[in-house]
Amino acid sequence: MAAAVSQRVLRAPACLCVFCGLPGAGKSTLTHRVLGTATEHGWKAAVVSYDELIPEQAYYTEVEEDGVKLKDMHTNWKSHRQAVLQYIEQFLERPEVVVELPSSPLIHGAAWQLCVQPLLQPEELNTDGTPLLFLLDDNFYYQSMRHEVYQLARKRKDS
Repeated sequence: MAAAVSQRVLRAPACLCVFCGLPGAGKSTLTHRVLGTATEHGWKAAVVSYDELIPEQAYYTEVEEDGVKLKDMHTNWKSHRQAVLQYIEQFLERPEVVVELPSSPLIHGAAWQLCVQPLLQPEELNTDGTPLLFLLDDNFYYQSMRHEVYQLARKRKDS
C-alpha cells in the first residue's frame, strides 16, 4: 500500500500491553475501549490483533492419507506469531523511516497497515514525544507466548 509513503512515525517511548485470557472473555472489547481512552488523552495507540494478523491456514496443514486430504494441527503457527513481534520490533527500532507493508507471507500485510496507521503522522509534523501504545490482543495461552513479549519489552527498555 503506497499510502504510507508520505508518512513517518514519531520517535517516542513505547508500551507493550498484553491482553490475554480465554476466548470470548472480552479482550477485544477492552482493547478498543483502552484505544479510545488513549486517543482521548492524546496518546498514539494501535490494537495488534493476532486473530486479524495471522491467517487461519497458519494453524492447519493439509496432509493426504490414502488419497483423502485431512487437516493436521501440527503447523508452523509459532513462526507466524514470532513474525508479529518482529514487525513490532522493526517498527520500534526504525520509527524515523517510512513504514511499509510487510513482505512476509506470515502475516496479513493489509491488517498490519491498519494496525500501525494510527501511529503514523504526516511527514511535516514535529516529533512531540507522545507515547506509543501497542495493545496486543490474543489469548497468549502458553507462558512462552507471553515471555516473548516480555523479552521484546526488556530488550527495548533502554533504547
